[in-house]
Amino acid sequence: MSRFPRYLLYLVLFGALFSTSAQHPDILWTRRYGEQNNSYCRSVLTTDDSGFFLIGATEPMGSYLDLWLLKVDQYGLLEWDTVFGGNECDFGADAKRTLDGGLIITGWTESESTAGESHLWLLKLDSMGCQEWSMICDSAYSMGFSVQQTSDSGYVATGYMYNSSWDPDLYIVKTDGSGETEWEQSYGGDDTDIAWSIQQTSDGGFIITGYTFVGENDCDLWLIRTDNLGNIEWEKTYGDSLEEVGYSVCQTSDGGFITVGYSLSYATGADVFLLKTDDSGGVEWTASFGGSDWDRGDDVIQTMDGGYVLTGSTMSYGSTVQCLVIKTYATGDLEWECSIGDADHDEYGYSILQLSDGGFIVGGDERSLSTGVYNMLLVRLEPPSGACGENPLIPESIVLSSISPNPCCHNADIEFSLPVTACTNISVHDITGRRVRIIYQGVIPAGENHIVSWDGCDDTGFKVVSGVYFIRLESNDLAVTSKLVLLR
Repeated sequence: MSRFPRYLLYLVLFGALFSTSAQHPDILWTRRYGEQNNSYCRSVLTTDDSGFFLIGATEPMGSYLDLWLLKVDQYGLLEWDTVFGGNECDFGADAKRTLDGGLIITGWTESESTAGESHLWLLKLDSMGCQEWSMICDSAYSMGFSVQQTSDSGYVATGYMYNSSWDPDLYIVKTDGSGETEWEQSYGGDDTDIAWSIQQTSDGGFIITGYTFVGENDCDLWLIRTDNLGNIEWEKTYGDSLEEVGYSVCQTSDGGFITVGYSLSYATGADVFLLKTDDSGGVEWTASFGGSDWDRGDDVIQTMDGGYVLTGSTMSYGSTVQCLVIKTYATGDLEWECSIGDADHDEYGYSILQLSDGGFIVGGDERSLSTGVYNMLLVRLEPPSGACGENPLIPESIVLSSISPNPCCHNADIEFSLPVTACTNISVHDITGRRVRIIYQGVIPAGENHIVSWDGCDDTGFKVVSGVYFIRLESNDLAVTSKLVLLR
């Protein structure tokens, strides 16, 4: 019999500024979307024009949920929106920007099933929200919670699928660039095993977090590292006598991993649980945050100063649920903390990004206590004191500074700068747009004067012919391209 941790589905599907420190950033603006319709935000992304995409779901009056994509400007003002779905529930749980400027979204659809079962869903859109293709997992009662484009221009998604014993197993599906399945993997035992987050690692494999049940009323945070085909290289669990769950994981600039979720084992309620490991899953440190009630973290990223910022929700600072933002130093020690909300609403944070000016954008939900209606929530926090705008070594955006020599005969050095510590891809494309070489993929710290080299060869090691090529730098959902002439 499968079991989900208590209050898990409630916060995942539905989900005044207070601070413990004087150094917290102020709110620049707050926006809400959905009006009288129940609407939920699970992912926020930056756009090429400094605006934002919001991805989640909306529920038109008297209808079922539809996957909902919104494009807003840099001030959060709506520019356009579009929905995808049918006559059953369809939900967008996660999204990422793609190399071509579009989006890849995962979630689940019930509209494509004759019996109304959920199926993991991959949806590829262009930058204007037009559908390019859709892939629906064959396995009934499956859901996708996390997605990423991979270094081979394909896609990987994770979540869960029910096994033959009707227990959820952790599920990974890898597709090519057109959404055709290349491989699938599932892991689990005799109880509930679910993945909430996946990221490709610098070696081409994957890191996954979620939870697995290890005993009666006891699930542990689960961290799995796989190779590029989804085969497990190592897996570890973290927890004590009660519930520990991981919701978000990313590789850090030192090659290790940072994971956030919640723990019930060390507090009277639930505390935010932050876990830092090395590249083999060995614990380097843990940190917990919260008060006397329920607190959890849903998304975590490494910041441009080498520390970490997370968002989630808290019930410890008043009579309502409040959106929680916590900034830590690289050691996991608290730098500042703030909760966002008021007495008339419950507010939840599910997605956070650091922007090129050092500030933050948070996406989540807001529930009216008077009507019970959920709306999408978007909060813009100003740059903290000492952010990149005050540091001359941190640029305001990604910069492809130079390619030298250009033209070149053999080798070319590519110099670039990053505003935020982030997973970064540097690739070479021919004049038709076809990628011929991945020069680098991995986490690179914020700063100036990073240099990588291209030896004039493709991914197979063969020398490419003379001609015009394009160097593409992608980091933190932004991309720049520069021309290189190769003369043999």
